[in-house]
Amino acid sequence: MEDFKVQSMLLTGGDRGIGLGLALKEMSHRKSKGCTLVVLQLDVTDPESIKAAAQKVEEKVGGSGLNLLINNAAIACNTTLETEDAQNMAAVYATNTIGPLLMCQAALNMLTRCLALRYGLCGILSVSLHPGGVKTDLGVEQEELSLASSAKGMVEVLSRLSARDNGTFLDWKGQAVPW
Repeated sequence: MEDFKVQSMLLTGGDRGIGLGLALKEMSHRKSKGCTLVVLQLDVTDPESIKAAAQKVEEKVGGSGLNLLINNAAIACNTTLETEDAQNMAAVYATNTIGPLLMCQAALNMLTRCLALRYGLCGILSVSLHPGGVKTDLGVEQEELSLASSAKGMVEVLSRLSARDNGTFLDWKGQAVPW
């Protein structure tokens, strides 16, 4: 197996604590290789902030893509059972649980676009598909779409794909889903 080589990395929460330690260590490690450090404003609890940061990352890395995401952003509240409140719990949950999920979604979006750029010239299409709110044994989503309807819709979408769809995110009906 080839050695994994980090060409581009996004580190969340690099402004203090563990993240700052990782950033400084990585900077000193890469300094001799002429690597560039780009600092971005990013709030992992805000989808618009994530979208803006993803656009900036895409501008910097282009078709080569981002190949390492370190979801380090986190918070902790110095509270006890007696002093804990709903506001602190919500902030911790939003940053430590929802934030990484949003960042992974952004990374998946970027991966789809990078694959589209890299392999599109070879006639290979890269798209992401949303199956809809499918009713399964695992639970019921809002739409209560049957598994058969979802599968049929996705097969129809796949059969109609063309070069103009490369790098897009579509739902089971073939409609574009905003990144």
